[in-house]
Amino acid sequence: MSPDLPTIRLMPDYAADLPLWGADLNELNLSGRLLDELGDWQRQFDDNFDPLSGWSSDEVRAEWAERAAVLEMDLRMEINGKARLEIELWPLGEGGR
Repeated sequence: MSPDLPTIRLMPDYAADLPLWGADLNELNLSGRLLDELGDWQRQFDDNFDPLSGWSSDEVRAEWAERAAVLEMDLRMEINGKARLEIELWPLGEGGR
């Protein structure tokens, strides 16, 4: 992969529209389906993660982590050759990358 490719980061943040950072999404031409799924994943974070107490339940945390793995795979397929992808799943704590 070329070192001059932009890097995007998959990372949730409070009240973000999408959990993608560092690149012009218009240039990446991501599918509407993937953008919708990223938005849903971000909303799941917003609705279920509190900065002081953490996740609303272990089940929600596990589901969110599973969805992250699928999103990572889908993103890698759609940006192949257009950008590099970094993953920052800080709400999962240590071991969450």
